Amino acid sequence: MSNHMNFPGFSKAEGIYLNAFKPYLSKRESADMSLPIKIENREYRHLFSRMPNDPLYTKLMVLYNDGEIVTDEDEVRRSISSVFGLTLYQEPESQLKLDIKQGDVALRKTEIDALTKLKEKSLTQFSASDQEVVSDHLEYFKGLEEVGKPLSIIAKKILDHKKLIESSDKVTEEQLLFGIDLAEERTQHRNELERLLFFNGEYTRQEVSKVFRKHKRSIRAVIGRSAYRKIVSEMKGAERETPRIIRETNKIYGTSLNNKKDFLNFLKNKPKDKERFQEQLEVIFDQAWVLSRNYMK
Repeated sequence: MSNHMNFPGFSKAEGIYLNAFKPYLSKRESADMSLPIKIENREYRHLFSRMPNDPLYTKLMVLYNDGEIVTDEDEVRRSISSVFGLTLYQEPESQLKLDIKQGDVALRKTEIDALTKLKEKSLTQFSASDQEVVSDHLEYFKGLEEVGKPLSIIAKKILDHKKLIESSDKVTEEQLLFGIDLAEERTQHRNELERLLFFNGEYTRQEVSKVFRKHKRSIRAVIGRSAYRKIVSEMKGAERETPRIIRETNKIYGTSLNNKKDFLNFLKNKPKDKERFQEQLEVIFDQAWVLSRNYMK
């Protein structure tokens, strides 16, 4: 299993829970356990093992809250499915806060106002294609602004839900499944944000950059030096960001994307979070759950 450690609801395993897990642990392994997860009328604990200095979990045991080992496969599958609602929060809070900022009306005001002014001015130096490029870049920023609104709202809900989980002594299956639904919605908005970023990079950004370099003096006379620098800075930042997104996507999804066009094609058929969780559930159940018929120490 390859879940990183940075999510709430887990603490160092101890007492009856650690004792139940010990026969399956090597001398060097430590174990973490979840807070109680209530599913219908029973409470469960998930215990995961890891080696020193290793951020990855490798073994799983599911217990009832009284320390009894859960052996029923259907119960184990169901509890694993719900616990994804905790692992969602392995992402740093800083990323959620960045998503919340996407809804700030002032975030892209300078670029939108400047490009609108540039479009309306219709400089005589501009060719028809130059004017079209400016219009396309304006629509890009308007699109980011539009997508940023719902992304900001859902990110705030997720952050609030995360804080609720962190302050709880136990959590219900319903709460965890609700968290998964929130994450699914956030992913949809982030996909659209990334689609805009990569589409602009593939079809517009380089042309805009050429126009801004070619007509630098005239454009600055219309929109001002500060707005000019901000638009150019955003283009440079977006170009730096896209390789990182591609690398992270390849790592998470096991893809071999190489460029913006590859990424745009990937987005068209990108698996949903719940589909990924289902695939991971089968791997965890089959390879990490210590009572699985296919488990190998």
